[in-house]
Amino acid sequence: MGLKLLLVYLAIMNVAGLTVMGIDKRKAIKGAWRIPEKTLFLVSILGGSVGTLVGMYLFHHKTKHWYFVIGMPLILIVQVAAGSYLYTHVSDRQLSPEKQKPAKSAVTQETKKEEPKEPAYSFINPKGKTLQERIRTPEGFCRTKAKKGSLTEFIRGYEMKDDGSPVLLYDGREKGNREDHVAVFKLPLENEDLQQCADSVMRMYGEYYYSKGQYAQIRYTLGGGFQADFDTWRKGRGIGVNGNSVYWTSVASHNSSYDSFKKFMRVVFAYSGTMNLEADAKEIKENQITVGDIFIHGGSPGHVVMVVDTCEKDGEKAFLLAQGYMPAQEFHVLRNPEAGENPWYMANEITYPFRTPGYTFQEGSLKRPKLNKE
Repeated sequence: MGLKLLLVYLAIMNVAGLTVMGIDKRKAIKGAWRIPEKTLFLVSILGGSVGTLVGMYLFHHKTKHWYFVIGMPLILIVQVAAGSYLYTHVSDRQLSPEKQKPAKSAVTQETKKEEPKEPAYSFINPKGKTLQERIRTPEGFCRTKAKKGSLTEFIRGYEMKDDGSPVLLYDGREKGNREDHVAVFKLPLENEDLQQCADSVMRMYGEYYYSKGQYAQIRYTLGGGFQADFDTWRKGRGIGVNGNSVYWTSVASHNSSYDSFKKFMRVVFAYSGTMNLEADAKEIKENQITVGDIFIHGGSPGHVVMVVDTCEKDGEKAFLLAQGYMPAQEFHVLRNPEAGENPWYMANEITYPFRTPGYTFQEGSLKRPKLNKE
């Protein structure tokens, strides 16, 4: 009787192990409150190690966390070794065929019961006109408070293209991959192959400071370390380039108009890039993430993505990423390739290499540009 009860107990615990891994994966996709990792380990230690291990790879859950990849199989090995030892020391009476019959129907019937389906939570509001209106937070999360006039408020209120719009290249063609984004900003894009990844980030910052009339903050490092700022440009100066030398010139027609601002940004796009943007940024920790921060790899080619929104729940933070790319294309909000329909990334789940659609960043790539005054 004792062996029969043990088999029933192990069957129940392994069904429980498989179930909790599936539920936690679904919660991760929906951005809902998660099952604590210590609970997942406890279920495994209490006999559900086979179920939790199968659940890891069946649901592709926790397979990037080394302590799960190593810990779960290790628990199973220890339990098998302990079970083998105990089995060899059980009396012949306990091992009689009658005692070895496993429990049949109760557990099997439990596994066949289907849980009632919950209505699917949608992260996208097709009628939303701005970033904040278009993309909903994970259930239970609230957007991080933003100061009036801040970059966060500016980006959240930025107008988006209609839901389902493709990302267009600078020449009007559609970008080939239509599955990497959930929304597209109406950030201006000129008909030239200039406004690529770093340029899109600099353009968003430039648009923000221009809207506030803070022209001195529209400042970028060009080749050779030259500091180009729109405040100087608008006072009748231009930028000249001779080989590796960059310098100010006199151009009487330059002023504070938006057309003049676009001309200034065109020069910035031509003579600045990811290496300059990275040099003007400092590394930060994952728990410090705020709107305007970037994941960046400076180089030729390099790449950068920008944090465009954040939300919180009980100290847990989630964030959205957006990018431009090459060839020059519209600035767009990225999907999270690890979370199904949920575009939000969880700050406390960042591991390296950090994968985004189209690019993978290494440790040390999370940085805060000098442009970010949040």
